[in-house]
Amino acid sequence: MQVSDVAMRWGFSRQSRFAQQYREQFGELPRETLHASAGG
Repeated sequence: MQVSDVAMRWGFSRQSRFAQQYREQFGELPRETLHASAGG
C-alpha cells in the first residue's frame, strides 16, 4: 500500500494535505509509519 492510496481512501485529493494532517495527529509522516510497519 502507498501513502497516496490511503490519502485517496480517506477523501484527500492532495497527498501533501493528508501528510500534513497526519503529522499533526501522529507526530510523524505517513511514509515513516509505513516504513516502520514494513519492518524497515
